[in-house]
Amino acid sequence: MKNGILVIGSTNIDMVASVSHLPVPGETIGDATFSVKYGGKGANQAIAAARAGGEVTFFSFLGDDSYGNALINHFRENQINSSYIVQEAGVPTGTAFIFVAENGENCIVVAPGANKEMSLERINDFMTSIRNYKAVILQLEIPGETVYAIIKEAYRNQVKVIFNPSPCHSSAIDILKYTDVLIVNEIEATELAELKNTKVPIHVIAKKLQEKNVGVVIVTLGENGCYVLSADVDQYFRGHRVNVVDTTGAGDTFCGSFTSKFMESNDLVKSVEYALASSAIAVTKLGAQTAIPVKEEVDSFLIKQSAYEI
Repeated sequence: MKNGILVIGSTNIDMVASVSHLPVPGETIGDATFSVKYGGKGANQAIAAARAGGEVTFFSFLGDDSYGNALINHFRENQINSSYIVQEAGVPTGTAFIFVAENGENCIVVAPGANKEMSLERINDFMTSIRNYKAVILQLEIPGETVYAIIKEAYRNQVKVIFNPSPCHSSAIDILKYTDVLIVNEIEATELAELKNTKVPIHVIAKKLQEKNVGVVIVTLGENGCYVLSADVDQYFRGHRVNVVDTTGAGDTFCGSFTSKFMESNDLVKSVEYALASSAIAVTKLGAQTAIPVKEEVDSFLIKQSAYEI
């Protein structure tokens, strides 16, 4: 019997500055507030999947430093199997420098640190473990060749591949045919569909991606929800109107919570609805992982939303 969800990807320490507005080149903002939080797309998605009730194993490279030690404890506290995590000697844990404006917008600069050490040759011994899982979630904050090799290995072993190619790179186009669920935003979708016209309707872009042999295409649309295209579903899902505080990690919350629910229920529509609710809650709080809600919080939110719609 296969295990639950395997998340492979980046882990970062997030250095967050909350500001009145995002600075323009040459501008100094002197009244920011500062905090240190845990992040990285892989880690965010692992936390989201676990808090949605999934059985999660996380594979990542951290620095052999105090941040790395703290992160391993953090994953364990969130009931995530961290036995595959590597602490790389002489290399710092990945760090993200994040500016968050009062309207919730952000800009991010990442120093990858240990994340870039996840080369294909470094993970060879791990590859045979992939077949033991029901699903694998991947992003592109670790070396692309590593991600693509893992996707092919998962495909060969009938492990469901949930791929969130962010930050997006055109080289990901060739690997889409091995993807069961593709989760992208509008910009990423347009690039991967190889369309130069950015004004093409979302459903047309999704169809182009589906033609690349992707099983399920999910295009996230921020506050406007998402569009989903599969063999059985062709639907826009509206977003939830909430007070936005910080959008950092909203997409990761969607990916992780969706995967957890989809593997539990195999119900695409209900899984998308859950993920939209989870990410809506997340943007009402500051931070990436600190903002990710637990299952009970999302269930309560959905009940209240249903009551409002009656």
